Amino acid sequence: MEEIDLKEIVQAFWEKRFQIIIIVSVAIIIGCIYTLNYVTPMYKSSTTLLLGIINSSEETQTVVSDKQRITQSDISINASLVSTYSELIKSESLIKEVKNNLNINISEAELRRSVSVKRVDDTEIIEITVTNVNPGIACEVANEIAKVFGDKIEEIYKISNVFIIDKAIPNNSPYNINHFKDIMLFTIIGIIISVLYIVIYNLLDTTIKSSTDIENLTNLKNLISIPYTKNDKIDLITYEDSKAVVSEIFRTLRTNVQFSSINDKKTKTFLITSCFQSEGKSYISSNLAITFAQAGKKVILVDSDMRRGRQAKIFNFPNELGLSNYISNLDSNGIEINYDISNFIKETEITNLNIITSGNVPPNPSELLASPKVSELIYELKEYYDIIIFDGAPVLPITDSLILTRLLDSTILVARYNKTKKDDIVKAKSNLENVGGNVIGTCLNAINTNSNSGDLNYYYYYGEDDDKPKKDIINQNVKIVKRSVKKLMKLPKINRKNKIRIIKEVQIKTEKPKVKDVKREKNEIIEPVIRENREINNNSFKNEFLSDDIVNSKEKLRIEEEARQEELRKQEEIRIEKERQEKLRIEEERRQEEL
Repeated sequence: MEEIDLKEIVQAFWEKRFQIIIIVSVAIIIGCIYTLNYVTPMYKSSTTLLLGIINSSEETQTVVSDKQRITQSDISINASLVSTYSELIKSESLIKEVKNNLNINISEAELRRSVSVKRVDDTEIIEITVTNVNPGIACEVANEIAKVFGDKIEEIYKISNVFIIDKAIPNNSPYNINHFKDIMLFTIIGIIISVLYIVIYNLLDTTIKSSTDIENLTNLKNLISIPYTKNDKIDLITYEDSKAVVSEIFRTLRTNVQFSSINDKKTKTFLITSCFQSEGKSYISSNLAITFAQAGKKVILVDSDMRRGRQAKIFNFPNELGLSNYISNLDSNGIEINYDISNFIKETEITNLNIITSGNVPPNPSELLASPKVSELIYELKEYYDIIIFDGAPVLPITDSLILTRLLDSTILVARYNKTKKDDIVKAKSNLENVGGNVIGTCLNAINTNSNSGDLNYYYYYGEDDDKPKKDIINQNVKIVKRSVKKLMKLPKINRKNKIRIIKEVQIKTEKPKVKDVKREKNEIIEPVIRENREINNNSFKNEFLSDDIVNSKEKLRIEEEARQEELRKQEEIRIEKERQEKLRIEEERRQEEL
């Protein structure tokens, strides 16, 4: 069994936090249901007996004279009789007599189980406790046992040394109902179950959890760790959203690939493969090809997975003619063709990037890849392209990529976080190297992480022409609202409807915040209030509530507005007069022509 890695377990707890919350919540719910509905209330009643002065049964026991004193002999006898008395209280004969005296509908065995007897702290005091669902019955049984017990002692030992100190009284509070204790108990049980679940899961789980796992297992450098994105519909993320964090990570992968082959400057062909399908090799191949093309390299992407190739779907191309058709010289209808390689190369909308799709699914993909025509294809592509990327088939289920890795310069092995098993990636790497492949590194895809991405987001979304992130926009909007509310609170008392209307008119702005003049911002808030209240209270409102500065400023604005309106009115009259004269002129000309 593998050694327990504390760091992996802590990481597993964090990743499974939602499962832990669910398990603990279910445990709490079960605890609530149990304590509220399935716990039967039980009541206790207790009576205490004292073993005192030993009197003969023939002597009076009603009153003890002053000359009577308890002796050391009495204490010794009582101490030796405590254990015997405790067993006698729970004897079948005594229980049967108590049952008959009370005439209760309880079996003798059940009644005996409900009775408990204990000695109080090495004293001659005996405590008899009775439990029952009925507090009254528990009280009656406890008192009756004490009475019958005293009679039994007198009958058996011919002495009377049992004295009742405290009689039992009904207790209306159940002793076994403690909702908080029950819920806490079930909460602890839920936490224990969660811990056991995480530990066992971590011990049994053999999938890859980090780049360290890959490097320790394969002795290969992990070129990049690509985070999982919720918007998995965007396959060409580096093209459609070039400023995203994932796009920057793919550019880092491009750099790492270039440096990994720096000792061999002739390296131009790369094979991207994985252990099994659905681990992200096509996703990584397409985006890596785009980053090379964006760097000014002439790139061609060849989909060599002729069984389940995805590049035609990713780039939205028909897959009627592709790699399989070129190698076999057959079209989709099985008719022989002798097309040049240029007929199979498709130009994408991305500058410097072309692709060759996988083509029709042939019956013998491995045999086609082993044909000499593949070597000729690679040689021809090297003449025209700087970078050639082959999107290969998975390594372990089929041998297609094992054939290609011998023909290409470098191979990159893709693993998927929490899916690719450790043994599988070791086996895949071994298989590639056994046939002469040059595995330069690995890529860990779809890692689950929320750390270290904030800095990249900050850098790439604060450009001169870009909007701020939503968090900053929300904060800015909150500040605007708070500032507006503060200014409203400083205004004179106005009617409530106007204040509500003003608050509703404060619109949350989604664009980048602009620097505003303080006076202009103040006027934008105060002006609607003054206009509304001027119509209601006229000049008295100003004199009573508004300062002289505000009145003068508003009056000046009103005069300027009236002057502007007057100017517009005059311009409109001039325009109308010109139109009228133009119409008269046209009518006059028409009349002259008619004459």
